[in-house]
This record gives sequence, C-alpha cells and structure tokens, in this order.
Amino acid sequence: MIYETTIKLAKEAMDKTNVKIFVVLGPHPADLTENVRRGIPLKTAEELMREAIDLASKYVEKGLAIGIGEVGRPHYPVSRSLWNASNRIMRYAMERAKDLGCPVILHTETATPKVFKEIASIAERAGIKLYKVVKHFSPPAIYPEENYGITPSVISMDLALREAFSKLKSVSSGNGFMMETDYLDDPTRPGSVLGPRTVPRKTYSLYESGLVDEDLIYKVHKDVPERVYDIELDV
Repeated sequence: MIYETTIKLAKEAMDKTNVKIFVVLGPHPADLTENVRRGIPLKTAEELMREAIDLASKYVEKGLAIGIGEVGRPHYPVSRSLWNASNRIMRYAMERAKDLGCPVILHTETATPKVFKEIASIAERAGIKLYKVVKHFSPPAIYPEENYGITPSVISMDLALREAFSKLKSVSSGNGFMMETDYLDDPTRPGSVLGPRTVPRKTYSLYESGLVDEDLIYKVHKDVPERVYDIELDV
C-alpha cells in the first residue's frame, strides 16, 4: 500500500535526520485517467478514488497525516465525463477535509483567476474554509482578487517568487502564500521539478538581495503553513 510506504519513508527520514516531516496523502487525479485508460468503467474508477480519499482520511484521523492531497483534476485535456467525475472527486475530498478540519492540496490545470474562482465556488459548496484549500504548483496569485481566498503554494522559480513577494508587501489582507518545489524524487528524472534545497536557497538569496525581510520570511515559512496545516514549526 503506497500510503503505508509514504508514512514509513517519512518515519525513516525523521529517525535519520533532525528534520520534522509532515505527510499528506491522497489519490492523484491522474490515477482516475489511468484506471479508465486501462478499461475500468468510469463509475467504478470514480468510486475507487473516493475509497482512496476515505483511506487517506483515516490516516489523518490517526494523526499520521495532516492533509489530503494532492487531489483534484487533470492538467491535460480529457473527456467531459471524466472532467465532471474529477470535479465530483475534488469536491468529495474537500468535504472529507472539512469534516476532519484539515487542508486539501489541489492539483489542477494552470491556475488563472478564473480557475481560482471556480475552485473557490466548489470549495464553498463543500463547506471547507477557503484558506484550507491549497493550490499546488501555483503561479504568484497573491492578491485576493486573483486567488479568491484559496492559498497559493507558489513554485519556487525566480520570477514567480519575486512577483509573489512584491505583491505580498503591498497587501494588508489575504492568506499570503507558501513555497514549493514539486520535487518528484524520481531516479529517472533527478532534480525534477526543482531540487529539495531550492526553497531555502531561494529564500536566502532573496533575503540577501534585500527583496524580502525576516517578517516576510516568517509569514511565508511559518505563519501561513501553521495556519493552513494547524501545526507548530520550530524556527
């Protein structure tokens, strides 16, 4: 079971290092596409995704995971029926996360303001707090009118980060953002998408350049994740 493997690897890494690791679990939206491609009827494939979300929820209940994800919908073209099923699954994940009081981390198509607005509408119908919905691999959509209350997890590339921090300086409200690498840990694609050391390196580089100060760093790396994930981080 892949969830058990994930939890086991996190524990082994924590035992061997001084790094605290938090786990999120969930079925990737590509799993639905792949199961249908293999000949599983869409209705059955959708139910399997719901069961995988339910199983992930049990690990959250036990305190072995802190969120559900990444779930969502494909970033590539699919049939209308598969797209609608993906939206139903995404809403179900939001509903389960709402019941658990945990965040849900979303994989979707490129997140334009229109996409953020649609996701926020689905989240509102699911009843989950909008800031508990995290858009994985997000562009620097920091202004409330860009993200509609969803929390962006910005991919840690230079231009995106510079824009994100510049926007963060100019707003007095909103959720802020987090940083990510989308690191795959795939031996066939070393360093993809960005290496695991990218976040601290980019943060330090931006601090050295004077673009960010300690208050902004604390907000992005401590305040926002603590609020979203309901955790405590040592700094």
